[in-house]
Amino acid sequence: MAKTPPNPSGRTLTDGATAITDFDKTEAHKAQVKQLFDALIHGTPEQAGAAVQANFAPNYKQHNPMAADGLKGFLAAMLTEQWVFKKQHKVLGEGNFVLSIAEGTHKGKAVAFYDLLRFEGGKIVEHWDVIQEIPTKGLANTNGMFGFR
Repeated sequence: MAKTPPNPSGRTLTDGATAITDFDKTEAHKAQVKQLFDALIHGTPEQAGAAVQANFAPNYKQHNPMAADGLKGFLAAMLTEQWVFKKQHKVLGEGNFVLSIAEGTHKGKAVAFYDLLRFEGGKIVEHWDVIQEIPTKGLANTNGMFGFR
């Protein structure tokens, strides 16, 4: 993986909180992420915007190299990066950390989205992600990137 520079807020893909807490809230956090992505995938722009505002702390910490902290930074990056979520394949979590594995497009190219979210007080307070183009040539097998069982 190529090393990316810090984002506009000075954060990288490898810094941030790592302590797992709130084990009793694992299922609630996973359900919250499923609902958020359902709104991003199937909702109107207004519903998607309301879901983002309802689930993210206004000053959440962003680690994506192209986005700044907070809701304003996230929404600006959504427009310039042209992230479009089309299907959520898997949601994994433990305590205050939840990982969403989804597919969609980035600037018109098919990609896999791996979004790691950290919760505090029922809100997303930190976000890391990896966005990888889905390969279509030279594959060693036919498993694909989303063959979860």
